[in-house]
Amino acid sequence: MRYYLTFLLLLATFYLFAQEKVEIERPFPVNQVPNVAKDYVCELFPNAKGKWMMERSNLGDKLEVKLKVNKRRISIEFNRKGAFEDVEEQVLVSDLEKAVALKIKSKLSDDFDRYRIKKIQHHYSGDKEEILNFYKTGEANFRFISQLFEMVVYGIKDKEIHSFEYTFSLDGDFVERLMNAEQNTDNLLF
Repeated sequence: MRYYLTFLLLLATFYLFAQEKVEIERPFPVNQVPNVAKDYVCELFPNAKGKWMMERSNLGDKLEVKLKVNKRRISIEFNRKGAFEDVEEQVLVSDLEKAVALKIKSKLSDDFDRYRIKKIQHHYSGDKEEILNFYKTGEANFRFISQLFEMVVYGIKDKEIHSFEYTFSLDGDFVERLMNAEQNTDNLLF
């Protein structure tokens, strides 16, 4: 019985920590980026200049290049060996369909007394060739591309301020919420 309780306690502790996202980004030397990753970025956005980062998190290490293309912020993530993982394109609330924005705002209003959306990204993952085709021609077979909205939200609930990463479907349906492990959210403006 004692082992069973210890196991349950460890499981509960793991579950609680699994709900928090810890992420640190550091500049990464371009000469250490695998060629396969650099080649994909050059094919996707030939004239864009990017800043390479190493993203370390409790979910693992990733390479990420941050670009600005046509006034849009775009990040492309790869694993450490250079295999493509996803593209994230920053969007505004006004870019979302009205019904989608209303669903998202309704969920956030249910979760918080007050909130501020810091960043929204349209997340594309799946078949890297279809994503390449989408960015080159505007067309793709979306059966092979997974799309989500990821957002960073600062929220106040019961007089406590926290930062969260929310994930929503393209229709605005709630998928996931993780608390960001940020150092200081005490002086945010709402």
